[in-house]
Amino acid sequence: MAALVYWVRPEARGLFVALALLTAGAAIFGMVVFALHRLRGYWIEYVSPGLLRNEDGDFAVVYHEGSRQLMLLGVQRPKPEADILFVPPEETWGRRVEPWARSRRAQIVDRLLHDRVASHCEIRSSSLL
Repeated sequence: MAALVYWVRPEARGLFVALALLTAGAAIFGMVVFALHRLRGYWIEYVSPGLLRNEDGDFAVVYHEGSRQLMLLGVQRPKPEADILFVPPEETWGRRVEPWARSRRAQIVDRLLHDRVASHCEIRSSSLL
């Protein structure tokens, strides 16, 4: 790093160092936030329509616990309406999710409702999943 700063023009060295410190700070902040989510035991990730390669506004929310994950699909609606996140109904939940999540529907849905990632969504049961 010091050698790189040496090759930068003298008037730009301060800006270069500030940019490097800002980048390092952002990276450390991101790692701390991720670690705090993992300490909680679970975290929830939003997957945008672009990542799903879907042009119709469909999105996904991934519920993570350690290395286990549960993906739920949703549909974006025009604002100010809430987006819709679909979960399997209680009757079919046990057949549609992995064994680790079968008896935990109420807990997982409650966590989705209270997490900032999915709290803006209206959660609906759907047997089409």
